[in-house]
Amino acid sequence: MKSDIRKQILQKGEIIPLSFDFMFTSIFNKKENIIILENFLSCYLEIPLENIRGKLILSPRNLELENKTVANKQVDLILELEEEKINIELSNRITDGIINRNIIFACNIHSRNLKYGDNSYNSIGKTIQINLNHYHMNQEFKETYYLRNEKGKI
Repeated sequence: MKSDIRKQILQKGEIIPLSFDFMFTSIFNKKENIIILENFLSCYLEIPLENIRGKLILSPRNLELENKTVANKQVDLILELEEEKINIELSNRITDGIINRNIIFACNIHSRNLKYGDNSYNSIGKTIQINLNHYHMNQEFKETYYLRNEKGKI
């Protein structure tokens, strides 16, 4: 379960940390703060800032999911950079359920890239999901995952 302000008591004068979902999304899902995201993605994805500046677009966070148990879910942050979708998820603990949920979110976002009438599936752009894991600071800072078949083909 992600951190919830109602479950933690903050001391008087303590600032609500960015590791709380609602703080993260209230700060980074604003057009006026897009410069912070541009700089973060430039560093994280190792892309020159001039290739990102002015091209990053915030997308709606609501996912159209078919399964009623995950209906009305919102991802933490979706961005568009030209033909690519970038999803940023904040996690405060790790479980198989959270990993599976993030995979479902990434696949749902990726499937929305398919343009109507494209029976060749060539118009699907790249989807990147960045998981900001606040639960274990000793793990690798950056990991890459791919969907692959049993023979290892990506």
